[in-house]
Amino acid sequence: DIIAIVLTGYFIWKNLKDGLILSNISYYTKRSMLSLGNIYDYIFMYMIAYCYSYYYLYAYNKSKIKMFSSKLFLIIPLSIAFWGISLFTGRRYFIFLVLLLAFVAFSKAKKIKIKSIFILCIIICSMLFLSFYRMHLKQYTFKDVYYFSFGEFINVNYVSNYYACHDYELKYGKTYILNTLSYFLPSKIYKNKPKTLALEFMNKIRSNYGLAFNPIAEGLINFGEKWIYLFLPLVFIVYTNLAYKLGKKYNFLYFIVVSETVNFMRGQFATSIFSIVFIGVLSYLIVISNTKTKYRK
Repeated sequence: DIIAIVLTGYFIWKNLKDGLILSNISYYTKRSMLSLGNIYDYIFMYMIAYCYSYYYLYAYNKSKIKMFSSKLFLIIPLSIAFWGISLFTGRRYFIFLVLLLAFVAFSKAKKIKIKSIFILCIIICSMLFLSFYRMHLKQYTFKDVYYFSFGEFINVNYVSNYYACHDYELKYGKTYILNTLSYFLPSKIYKNKPKTLALEFMNKIRSNYGLAFNPIAEGLINFGEKWIYLFLPLVFIVYTNLAYKLGKKYNFLYFIVVSETVNFMRGQFATSIFSIVFIGVLSYLIVISNTKTKYRK
């Protein structure tokens, strides 16, 4: 709770300091002006675990809701403040949280109502429109609306197209093993820590901004066009089995792996595994420390 308060206060202060919330500049510029570096992702992952875990506890402990009565007065304002401010600079992590909350709600429902699906669709459509609105374009066409609304889904294909049309040195599965293991080590300890694939690609094409990676591109640079059809499905099988293995023990961990597919399909294998472990461990500590009951799938 103390960490969540500090992170929320710090994040709000960073956004208010330079007037980023009210300024009419694109959210790309706002995000760069935050100057949070790698800590940006850690802040969001912690707040995802914090908000999700207590929502999960609330959903699965209605008979013991008295124990949360005082806690809710803290969690709800923190959640609204942090995630409300976050929408001015990004939406990817918020979508991740929305999916987590939706999975918990659906898992508790005996029958999924059309109303619930409609509300979820409204939220998703609102996030798509917000992505366009945050660009603050004075003049635009329908193509602009489409591109900036679905840009995060469109841009990832550029990376795959590049590797499909250019020569490159094969990594033979190194990014799935070495990059994943090294991702858990700080760069100060591991001096030759591999760069993220997105950063490598940005340097390769000499771009001044990064483009999200994706499983197809990662499969190409590891196995090439001949072997990607054999090995990439195995990567998907490993990821899917991870969800089921964790789900057999604790269903709240299963929800995390499934929700992470949003990032998995626009990132690299190593970052998704790190995110699952980071959020999963924090969620485990919060859930288990607040209840003596082990919730199985």
